[in-house]
Amino acid sequence: MRITAGEYRSRRLKSLDGDSTRPTSDKVKEAIFSSIGPYFDGGVLLDLFGGSGGITLEAISRGMEEAYVCDKNKKAIEVINENVRALDVHNCVKIIQGDYKATLQKLVDEKFDIVFLDPPYAMDVSEEIIAFLIQNEMLYAHSIIIVESKADKSFSIPYKDLEIYKEKHYGISKVTYFRGKRR
Repeated sequence: MRITAGEYRSRRLKSLDGDSTRPTSDKVKEAIFSSIGPYFDGGVLLDLFGGSGGITLEAISRGMEEAYVCDKNKKAIEVINENVRALDVHNCVKIIQGDYKATLQKLVDEKFDIVFLDPPYAMDVSEEIIAFLIQNEMLYAHSIIIVESKADKSFSIPYKDLEIYKEKHYGISKVTYFRGKRR
C-alpha cells in the first residue's frame, strides 16, 4: 500500500497483517480522490474506520489540513501511529482508538468537509452514522460523505438535503458518494 499522489506520493505505508481489516486498494483510493477532487486547499477529514490510515494519509498528502482517524482495533491504531510517524504528520492527524459511536460523541462539536466510512460489511452502520452526522450538524453544506460497502448494498437516506450523486462498483465493493442537494 502506498500514497498515490501529493506531497508524500509513492511513500509506502505499513498495513495490518492478517484479515482483520479490508484495506482500500490503491486503484479504488485513486478513483475516490479523482472523484472528489484530486487536491485540497485545507479542510477536515473524518475517517471513522481507519484500518492502517491509508485514506487519511492520502488526504493529508493531497492537501487536507487536518484529519481525524478512528479504529477500535489496537493493532490498527499501532499501524496508523507508525504510518503517521513515518510521514511526520502527527501535527495534523488526530488518532482515536475506540468504537465509532464513542468517537462520534467525542467529536460532536466538530464539522467535517469529507467523511469516509468503510465499516466491516457485516456491521451495516453507514446510514446510522450519516443520520448522526446530520442530526448533530457535523457537516457543512459542501461536505461529501464517501461510503465503501458491499456491491449489493442499497441506501435509503431519508434526508431532504442529502443526495447520492455517484456510485461506482469495484468487484465485490461499491463506493457511494453523498453530498448536500444542489439548489
